[in-house]
Amino acid sequence: MVLPSRLTIGIPTLNRADLVAKLVQVCLSQTLVPYEIIVSDDASDDTTLANLDALAHPRLKILKQHPRLGMIANWNACLDSCTSEYFVLISDDDMICQDFAEQVEATLAKAPGADLLIVRGRIVDRLTGETNTNHPPIMAAGSADFVRDILPAWLDCSFVLPFASMVFKVAALRAAGGFVTNFPYASDAATWLPIAMRGHCAFFPEAKVDCIVHEGMATRTFNVETLIEDIVKLMALVNTEVKAKSAIPSELAGKIQKLSRIYLRRTFGHVMITSARRGVGKGKLLRAWLHYAAKLPLYGVGALSLGAVLVPLGSIQIIGWPYRKWVNLRRYSNRVRRDER
Repeated sequence: MVLPSRLTIGIPTLNRADLVAKLVQVCLSQTLVPYEIIVSDDASDDTTLANLDALAHPRLKILKQHPRLGMIANWNACLDSCTSEYFVLISDDDMICQDFAEQVEATLAKAPGADLLIVRGRIVDRLTGETNTNHPPIMAAGSADFVRDILPAWLDCSFVLPFASMVFKVAALRAAGGFVTNFPYASDAATWLPIAMRGHCAFFPEAKVDCIVHEGMATRTFNVETLIEDIVKLMALVNTEVKAKSAIPSELAGKIQKLSRIYLRRTFGHVMITSARRGVGKGKLLRAWLHYAAKLPLYGVGALSLGAVLVPLGSIQIIGWPYRKWVNLRRYSNRVRRDER
């Protein structure tokens, strides 16, 4: 008899009936059976519950939330119901390979007691049709030095860390207070970052997770200010954790602090550009750029060129306002004179 994995797969969902059903089917057909699969439905008003009920299985637990909890509270609802040793949270629009649980168990056997296992993930962009295979910074499976080997690659944006890649030791995650609630956008990274830096980290270098980028992603609903504020707080958290970790060599600590500033610049520019593409008003983008460019270490070609685009646009709007006002008044006066004739 093959024993099940020590892994719980948590799946928060909301109004994605077909996607969540497909993901649950893959979880149930793993080559090594997960300890349990917990789906927390956050008061969907589509056929989500009916689709899930049709997949009834002894290892499938369905939580029916009412009233609606909200995104991060729904994540924590999955964690609260977990009864195994390890836990991974997978968005209902992401996907895992059929041997995900098996490879997790094999890697944990090489790194007993790991507080966090990072499984390499791919980024599949449905908007552009591109797939980022996300080449890993190290190739060995087992224990890993997160600060030396993984963190710099993440900060210089050469290695992406999707949330579904993070397999938490339940005790470590609960000791940290669960998924943090004061980062509306970056709660995932703000949760795993301290655990990775303070605890024992393991790594699996083969891609077993697909993170899907699409128009309906919940993270695309946040406003510019929320996105930037969370990134600012996240980089402050990185530097706080580095300073608190006395075992980090000074040269490595300096490198991480430099990379965190680069990450902030790149992400700032990315947020501004993607927000513009999504139709965010030029006035709002200009105000955000002026506000953050004045207080953040955003010096460099990227920030300056972005400002060179936005400032003239804002200036034209500001200078053009009196002219448009005058034209409207002139047209009104002409209509009045014509009517008087």
